[in-house]
Amino acid sequence: MYGVVGTERWRRVKQPVWIRRMDGVVQRYHKWTDVRIVTEERARYEFYGRGRDLYEAIRIATKHPPDGYVDVDALEFVRNYRDYSVDGVWVWYEIES
Repeated sequence: MYGVVGTERWRRVKQPVWIRRMDGVVQRYHKWTDVRIVTEERARYEFYGRGRDLYEAIRIATKHPPDGYVDVDALEFVRNYRDYSVDGVWVWYEIES
């Protein structure tokens, strides 16, 4: 199962800030802030195992996209799918067998 995933990530950046000092001079400083960035990345699940486990893993994977490339046993994924997925949404995906 592969496709494109849209996720939100937080990144720390320096932001310029103008501050008036006690003597009246306006001076530029930089402070660190967190910025939310929406990205689209390629993602892929590689499942292996029994047919019934594969069906259940694909059903869960359509709601929980991966973080990059994930190669995992289907039964392990069904039991712990939160360990292999990120918060986001599939932009598009395709299932190959």
